[in-house]
Amino acid sequence: MPAFWLINLALFQLGWFAALLLNQHAVAILASTVLLHFCLSPTKKADLLILLLAPIGWVLDYSLFQLDYLGTDTGIFPIWLLLLWVSFILSLNHSLKWLSQQHRLIASLSGMIFGPLSYLSATKVGVLTSSLTPLVFILVFGALWALLLPTLLALRHRLFKYLSPPQRRENT
Repeated sequence: MPAFWLINLALFQLGWFAALLLNQHAVAILASTVLLHFCLSPTKKADLLILLLAPIGWVLDYSLFQLDYLGTDTGIFPIWLLLLWVSFILSLNHSLKWLSQQHRLIASLSGMIFGPLSYLSATKVGVLTSSLTPLVFILVFGALWALLLPTLLALRHRLFKYLSPPQRRENT
């Protein structure tokens, strides 16, 4: 399916907006978008493989919760955030795959800009909370995402280089 990147983009955005607008009620929508992704994906094995990177995001966000840089009104780490990370990691194979073909500086700048904006949006609508001032929030999350996105892309490259089946070599 040549246009699957577009389907992946739509599913990720649907999940992101569900999380932003529906909070804990977004779990069913996010789980459905991930399931639909796997039903439609032309690269199911590669998508399963890249999910090995999801715990990086889980640990990072959980650590930010423990530091009170992120929080929720309930004080409980949200399941929807775990599922959102699954959806984001899957997008690295499809709608965000183009970033893996760019210079690391592009990935770093993209992470530095769009990572904090995503979290800041969640704090502005009240889905997430933070003890940080807006300026410190942007600086902390910008620095984290400037490092995180190129790291995830590099790890994606290594995963597929070392864990994918070797290519057949033809005798010349």
